[in-house]
Amino acid sequence: MGDPSTVAFNLTLLPTAALAFLMFLSGFVFFTVVLLAAGAIRLIALFLTTAAGRLFERQHGA
Repeated sequence: MGDPSTVAFNLTLLPTAALAFLMFLSGFVFFTVVLLAAGAIRLIALFLTTAAGRLFERQHGA
């Protein structure tokens, strides 16, 4: 068995570092998903705006 202070250090540091890594990874994934969703929504809005403009021009002969 190792030194008790080393064992205590490993039992506190390693789970803390693992939790910090998981929190960083989940934040990164969340941020990426939010950016992808924002881009997709922007693309859909652009498509709908263009379609509505063309429909308006066709109906009113502008």
